[in-house]
Amino acid sequence: MLQANPRYSKISPKHCPVMQILDSRAGRTQSRHDEGKIVLGSLLIQTGWVGLGGAVGSMLRFALAAGAERLFGAEKFPIGTMLVNVLGSMAIGYLTVRFEESAVSHVYRVAVLVGLLGGFTTFSSFSLNTIQLIFEREYTLAIVNVVGSVLLCLAGCWLGFRIARGLEAGFV
Repeated sequence: MLQANPRYSKISPKHCPVMQILDSRAGRTQSRHDEGKIVLGSLLIQTGWVGLGGAVGSMLRFALAAGAERLFGAEKFPIGTMLVNVLGSMAIGYLTVRFEESAVSHVYRVAVLVGLLGGFTTFSSFSLNTIQLIFEREYTLAIVNVVGSVLLCLAGCWLGFRIARGLEAGFV
C-alpha cells in the first residue's frame, strides 16, 4: 500500500498553478513563496504565457510522437503517444516538486506546468492530480479519478464518433 510521503505532503491542489489561476481575483494571485504578499499579475498576461507554452508543448508532442513512431515502426500501437504521456507525467511530477522547493515565479510555473506540459500532454495533469490525491491519502478519490477519467474519456470519444457519423449520415 502506498504511504503518504511527508516530503510531498505540502504539494496540494492549493499550490497547483491551475488552481491558482482559477482562484485569481482581479488579476491577483498569491503563492506560498511570496510570504503573504499579493503578487500583481494580469490574468491576460498569464494566459498569454500559458498559450505560448502550450504552443511549444504541442509542437514538441507532435515531433517526439512522430519521431518515436518512425523509429520503432509502430503501426498499430501508439508508442509515440505513450512515450509522450509517460515523459510528460514524469516531467510534471519532477517540476512540481522542484518548483515547490524554489522561489520560481508564479508566472513561470504556470507557463511551464499548465502551458508547456499541458500542451505536451494533458495526461501529465491527470497524473499529477491523481498522485496529489494519493499523497493526501484520498485513495478512494484517486481511484474514482483514474477509473472515471478513463471511462468517461473513452465514452466521450465514442460519443464524439457517433455524433460525427450521425452528421455524415444526416441524422443530426
